Amino acid sequence: MPKLLILSRKNLANLGSVIQQRKLLYTRMAVDEPTLLYIQAGQKTLRWRGQELTIQAGEMVLLAAGQTFDVLNNPDAKLGFYQAGWIALDQRVVDEFADLFGVETYVQELAKIQPLAPLKAHFDVVRQALENDEAPELVLKLKLFELLAWLKAEHLSFVPHEKHNLLRQIRKMIASNTAFDWTAETIARQLHLSETSLRRALQKSDTTFREVLTDVRMSRALTLLQITKWQVARVANEVGYDSPSRFTVRFKQRFGFLPSDIRENLSQPVQNEQQKLVRIGVKK
Repeated sequence: MPKLLILSRKNLANLGSVIQQRKLLYTRMAVDEPTLLYIQAGQKTLRWRGQELTIQAGEMVLLAAGQTFDVLNNPDAKLGFYQAGWIALDQRVVDEFADLFGVETYVQELAKIQPLAPLKAHFDVVRQALENDEAPELVLKLKLFELLAWLKAEHLSFVPHEKHNLLRQIRKMIASNTAFDWTAETIARQLHLSETSLRRALQKSDTTFREVLTDVRMSRALTLLQITKWQVARVANEVGYDSPSRFTVRFKQRFGFLPSDIRENLSQPVQNEQQKLVRIGVKK
């Protein structure tokens, strides 16, 4: 069985791999960073605004930041598992590449490609480089630039100069340390806002600080359950819950299924009944 992985390199990119032995349907999965996803076994189906796209093993898909999808991961019938790897680039890397080399056609939502052998090979090269703790930042940035150059050769580019709204800043701040005891006061202070202004801004986005905090923590927990073999208690602690039972209740409320369902080898899909937003591509 291939290994599971998640890794973040500050100001550059994060990467991960997911392996699932059962069919799972997640609703409203959001992509927070420009992301290149490579399906290695099974297939992924993305649904959005009445549209549907299926990506087969051996294909890649570029996902523009800020997109939201329903996602169905379907294991390969022979292999018995679904596997995909991704590289989510920091927007600053995309912007710097665009300033230096220009861009081709922007990926406004998503674009599926049948990657040529050199692009597949460089995808693996970049992942290996990012896994190397001793690799200098400049070397890693150049590797990412080369990946963007291969995409440019396919006449594809991510949208540069994305504007970061307040809600996204809050989510990324919480995602940087989900175990921390975040409060609205702490977040407001770091954003140089009053707590009242922060809460009013969130209210305009039809949410509250508590909802955002829970959502980011549960999204992080979902990722950890997918890519590690940690006990539920450890996952709970990693996302700020001292009580595994309380965490399990919150998880079930958020996703509509139990943490243990993710790791069971069952054939029927489990649907997220809550219809709330899940975010991917956010740094650890």
